[in-house]
Amino acid sequence: MGRKIATLLAALSMIAAVPAAAQAQDEIYLEVWPPALTVNAKVNVSLVGCRTPTVATSSGFVSPVRLESAGNNVEGTVNVVGEAGGYTATAECAGKPYSVQFVVQDLGEISFGVTQLVEPGGEIYAKVIRNQCSIIGQITSPGFTKPIYPITQQYWHEGTTTAIATPGTYTATVHCEGKPEPFTTLFTIKGTPPTSTSTPPPATTTTPPAAKPAPKAPVVKPKGAPQTGGGGTA
Repeated sequence: MGRKIATLLAALSMIAAVPAAAQAQDEIYLEVWPPALTVNAKVNVSLVGCRTPTVATSSGFVSPVRLESAGNNVEGTVNVVGEAGGYTATAECAGKPYSVQFVVQDLGEISFGVTQLVEPGGEIYAKVIRNQCSIIGQITSPGFTKPIYPITQQYWHEGTTTAIATPGTYTATVHCEGKPEPFTTLFTIKGTPPTSTSTPPPATTTTPPAAKPAPKAPVVKPKGAPQTGGGGTA
C-alpha cells in the first residue's frame, strides 16, 4: 500500500509539473516603463513574450501605440497625457488580452543641475532626472566650450563639458519633450568678470572764433596832382 501511494504521488507531481513548465515557456505580460512618469513624458510599452505585432491602448496615452517585433517581444513608444493619475494599458496577443497599470505624476519643475562653481577651463557636470524629462538634443550654455550630449543612465541623463575661460555667471538650458518652454539653471565660472565697455561721451564741437575784418587799404594820392592854395590872391 505504501508503494502504491508513493507511485501515485509521483505521478500526480509529474502531471502538475507539465502545465507549470508550459506556462513558464509561454509567459506573456504587458509592461509600461518606467511605471511612474511625469506628465507628457515618453513611455516604452512592451508585450513581453509576444512575437505578433499588435496595438496597445490606454486613456493615459496620447494615442494608441503600435507594438512591433523586437526580438522575443513586441515594443513601441508613446507619450503619456498631461493629466496626473492612475491608468491602465491593454493589448492582445493571439486573441488574449493583457493589461498593466501605471502612474502619471505632475512633478512640476524638473530636477536639472550643473556644477555650480567651476574654474575657467574646468569640467562641468550636468544631470537631469530621467522620469521627469525626456531630453531632446543637447544641454547648451554660452559658458560651455561645446554642448553636452547627455548619456541616459538608469535614473537620469548626464554628461560633461568644459567651461570657457571667461569668468562670470552663465545660464545652462535643456529642452524636455512635451514641455513648451526650456528649463534653465545658473552656474559661475570663477574669477573677476570683465568690465563692460562704457559708451564714450559725445564729442564736443568747438565753434571757431569769428574772423576779424580785413584792414582797409590806405588811400594813396597820385603824384603831380595840382596843389590848391589857401584861397588867397597873389
